[in-house]
Amino acid sequence: MKRVILDEGVPKTLAGKLRALGLDASAFPNGWKQLSNGNLLNEIEKQGFEVLVTNDKRMQFQQNLRGKRIAIVVLPTNTRIDVLKLVPMIADAIRAVSAGTFFHIGASSSTPEKKS
Repeated sequence: MKRVILDEGVPKTLAGKLRALGLDASAFPNGWKQLSNGNLLNEIEKQGFEVLVTNDKRMQFQQNLRGKRIAIVVLPTNTRIDVLKLVPMIADAIRAVSAGTFFHIGASSSTPEKKS
């Protein structure tokens, strides 16, 4: 089972919803708030997480995942009510995503978009 960490801007309630679907999901640790994206990705790998769920759409252009053991699922929003509507799609994306790739979930699409 993939270990999943939610980024700081993602509603914490998503972790519980994902756990209810059998995923090992954790909310963002307060101690990581000062980390830059690059250092955050290193810490995520160091702690054994395999998937980061974020709403930071710029991360793909700022970070290179080549050679990384993690994948990133990018949400279209961080609005709690909208994120919770996407729980089944988010869970499917987490299960499908491969290390070293970004997986974008479209706001109006029922099919996630995979980008490496």
